[in-house]
Amino acid sequence: MGKDGFSVVAIIGGEEKGMEIWNPRTSTVELLWDEIPPETGGTRGLGSAEMIPTSGGLDFILYGGSHEVGPKSDIWKYTAAGNKWDK
Repeated sequence: MGKDGFSVVAIIGGEEKGMEIWNPRTSTVELLWDEIPPETGGTRGLGSAEMIPTSGGLDFILYGGSHEVGPKSDIWKYTAAGNKWDK
């Protein structure tokens, strides 16, 4: 959920590092993180990771993927209420 109480889409991975959210109602994109924890130690974004929504879509689990430093096997949880990551 976005600040306005409506659904947003989390965007992670690709050439650029970080996490953005896209609000389809306003067609705006907001950068939440310049770098997410699995991207630490590299210059490019995380690739081919999987995200599973939890808590009715308010939070998500991020796992797998690859990064320029190698494959990732970490499992991370993003909690929207605190805008935080936990391993």
